[in-house]
Amino acid sequence: QASDSRSGSCYQQRISYSVKIFRTTIRLAGIVQLLVQIVKAVMSLTAAGNIRLSIIVGLISGVLFVVVSLPPFLERAIAHVASQLQRSRFRTGLYLFPFLLSALVLWAKIKIGPTSDEWRHVSSEGSLSEYGTAVAYLLIPIFAYPMLKQFKRQGKRLMASLYALFIAGAVFIGMEEISWGLRILGFQEPQFWTDHNVQSEFTFHNFAFFQNNLLHLSFVIAGFIGSFCWLGLRYWQKRQHASRTDTSQLAPKLEPTYLLPDWPLSSFFYPTLIFYSLLEFTDIAQRFNFLHSADQEHWEFIMSLGVLMFVVINFFRQGQERDRMRQDLT
Repeated sequence: QASDSRSGSCYQQRISYSVKIFRTTIRLAGIVQLLVQIVKAVMSLTAAGNIRLSIIVGLISGVLFVVVSLPPFLERAIAHVASQLQRSRFRTGLYLFPFLLSALVLWAKIKIGPTSDEWRHVSSEGSLSEYGTAVAYLLIPIFAYPMLKQFKRQGKRLMASLYALFIAGAVFIGMEEISWGLRILGFQEPQFWTDHNVQSEFTFHNFAFFQNNLLHLSFVIAGFIGSFCWLGLRYWQKRQHASRTDTSQLAPKLEPTYLLPDWPLSSFFYPTLIFYSLLEFTDIAQRFNFLHSADQEHWEFIMSLGVLMFVVINFFRQGQERDRMRQDLT
């Protein structure tokens, strides 16, 4: 707590840094969302004489984004969350949060109609969930890169290298979600992609071979790892406590806490694991007219929030550890 009160501490600097990043992102997202939904509302009124429910929800979410970005709400919220990271109540709430999001998605699907055109529009490519996924993954490097630099300063080259790969992967996934900007900028994809891409987009993960053979399985694997890797983290920690000599040489090089999400974040990966397992290993989608491949955008969004939370939590943790090291030296 002493390091928390020091205005010049690394921890406090990182809180200020995160406030700037999230404020800019949320405010920009809110403004863009409002502009897009206003245009859609005008077009919908002109064409059909009414406004779709998805447009109303989009307008409300845009207003909420703008309001949340206003001071001092965001500063207080981030500072409070950062101070509660290790408390059991917060960790339990974090674990339960994806269940709430999943319940909201299922409620909306039932309310709108699981087979309706409106729901397919809400869940389609270019939806709020898809862009939210892209934003989450593209925010990750902004928080992970300062951590990478800190690992380098500490001489932890292996951790720095792993975080470099992590950053590259996050950028790749984020850009894939928005077709590398071509869809936003209005450019036409090259003819090669039109011929060989399932969705005729400038993306790699929608190539016919990967889409038909590996995409669902890759999400099952990612969901499984995210859901249960905390067991490996626990094993490592128990091994460290049981025999310091066995892991003392590995500890400075490899820090699993910064590589494996703990149990409070495991629930962010459950929906993706369950959804893609049902699609890949059962015929439930054919038997019941409820599960649809378009739903993937919502579950992938929840998983992306878990990955982002994992990085942000470690971002603050590393700042606190650096402050403790400074205190020990003084």
